[in-house]
Amino acid sequence: MKYNPPYGISDPNGPYINGDPSIGRAGSIPPAESIEFPQREIVNLISDVNLFAPDNGDLRQLGKSIQSQKLWAVDDAGTANQYSVTLAPAPGTYFRYLLVVAWIVNPNTGPANLNVNAMGAKPIVRSDGSPLIPGDIGQNTLNAFMYDGAAFRMVWQGKSVGGPVFLDRNLTFYVNDATGSDNNDGAAALVGGGHGPFKTLQKAANTVRFMNLNGYNITINVADSQNYRAVNLPACAGSGTVLWVGNVNTPANVLISENNSLAIGVSGVNNVMQGFKVQTTGVAGQQNNTCAGIHAQGTVQATFQNFEWGPTFGPQIFAYGGAYLRFGGPKRISGGAQSHAYGLGCFINCQQGGRVDCLEVSPPQPLTIVGAVNYAQAFIEAQQLSAVAFNYSTLTGAATGKKYDATYNSVINVAGGGANYLPGDLAGTVSNGGQYG
Repeated sequence: MKYNPPYGISDPNGPYINGDPSIGRAGSIPPAESIEFPQREIVNLISDVNLFAPDNGDLRQLGKSIQSQKLWAVDDAGTANQYSVTLAPAPGTYFRYLLVVAWIVNPNTGPANLNVNAMGAKPIVRSDGSPLIPGDIGQNTLNAFMYDGAAFRMVWQGKSVGGPVFLDRNLTFYVNDATGSDNNDGAAALVGGGHGPFKTLQKAANTVRFMNLNGYNITINVADSQNYRAVNLPACAGSGTVLWVGNVNTPANVLISENNSLAIGVSGVNNVMQGFKVQTTGVAGQQNNTCAGIHAQGTVQATFQNFEWGPTFGPQIFAYGGAYLRFGGPKRISGGAQSHAYGLGCFINCQQGGRVDCLEVSPPQPLTIVGAVNYAQAFIEAQQLSAVAFNYSTLTGAATGKKYDATYNSVINVAGGGANYLPGDLAGTVSNGGQYG
């Protein structure tokens, strides 16, 4: 709608004047458009919003209509990754700062587009211009998109906590303690172009934990550092692997350490870790868990390859209550294990049906022990229906402490290696139905 000047005035912006009979001044003659068009504009807005029918009984309908946000807020009518909305009135064209607030039912599983009033799909990106990753748009959430002239940026977004995000491709993330930030997206090894690595392992785990692998894999590349803290591995749904890659050739370059707590906690069944070193420290009476290097409890599974174990305040490997851990590749031990109220000083401690499998088949891998290594309880202890399978190709170095202890119908399988096969300077023991051999 444009400005409609008084009738008979050539100036398109000419003002209206009041008539004054006392001085013989005639008032402006309003053209019909000046009365009709403003009413039409207001009525059209009220009708577009469609909260109620235009009614002279309520002279605040215009304000209520604007207050409703429905000029730019609508429900999505598209599908996952291909979102579609219809605004009223129709914008006519895309313009910079066009705002759309949409209720989204289907979460994104990768790159996504938004099509407004069938004007053509435009890409959706994060607020910094970086590409979406699966789950940026959550299931049954409100999201705000603003057009920047080329794409819709997410001004704010809704992520459905715990809502499944189904992958449609493999993903790669990066962690770098020295150059990363947990405010980054983790999508690049170097900082630049709106991308950059995470700083902590836990941020990476939290980012992928609600993703359904859906037959695809996630790789998390971890840069060398001596400063990584504890991580609880994610429990992703679906088939596929979450692969954590440290330094396979020199695991000691990627150290995960923790004080008065465990270094790696296992969740789910999809995690594989390669090329890390773990160690823990503690003070008696100041912890409420095993302080294990690797701790698995319940029906969880994980695989660890090319690992090094430094000293731990508790077991270096702990499996409890049905947990199943697999170990492959060369194994290096550079510290022993102490006992405390919640954790026994063992290289491997299995309890209550826990299972640890280090039985390399093709071929066995070397076990290297460096320095003065002591195990306060035993090198391997299996209790209460637990099972450990362990072998190596060559053993370099030695440890002190009991070699093994198998109790309460547990089994330690060393592939026929004999009573002196395991490291330690004290003979192993079996009792209450335990077996070794």
